Amino acid sequence: MSIAMFAQLAGTGLKMYAASGAATDVKNAAAYEKYQNDLQRQNNKIQAQEKSIQRTAQFESAQATNEAFFGFLNRDVSDVSLKAFQRRQKEIRAEDISAIESNAFVADRQLKAQSDMRTYEARVAARDYKLQAVSSLASGLYKYNVSKS
Repeated sequence: MSIAMFAQLAGTGLKMYAASGAATDVKNAAAYEKYQNDLQRQNNKIQAQEKSIQRTAQFESAQATNEAFFGFLNRDVSDVSLKAFQRRQKEIRAEDISAIESNAFVADRQLKAQSDMRTYEARVAARDYKLQAVSSLASGLYKYNVSKS
């Protein structure tokens, strides 16, 4: 076997090795990005829970302050307008918590969609690299046979 034929076979092997390595690298990068994305999703869920808890604590603090103030003003706690005010404050709290949860859900779905898209792109790229490796083998063997003849 001549040096040129050996170099041709070695080049084919290196092309295959590089393409296979690129496929693995793409998969590993996508897996790492998915891991980071999952961490971000968990972090977002925790932050949403914290915001809900904080909003509830603010509400309870405001309720206590309002009750104390109304007591200071000698307002009757059974007053219809006072009850309407308190009912509306509870509705506002529920709306705020619902908005926090909705925003967290939307952000979670967006991150999940991004993660799924990146995983799909990595699968496609890895497949392409594997096809490049097989193509390199086929063209290398063809060129070797042509050179050998």
